Amino acid sequence: MHPVGIPAGRLTALLAPLSADVRVERLSGDPLLWGRTVEDERYAVVATV
Repeated sequence: MHPVGIPAGRLTALLAPLSADVRVERLSGDPLLWGRTVEDERYAVVATV
């Protein structure tokens, strides 16, 4: 399976000109969220605009 989506670093870089407060909440490390351990990057981005 090939990765899909946008990496967190790229997304935060795109949001930086629009918001002084951009943060990434990493979600990959919590298997309870996914029902198993995941190897791909999973995250939520929070930005104040």
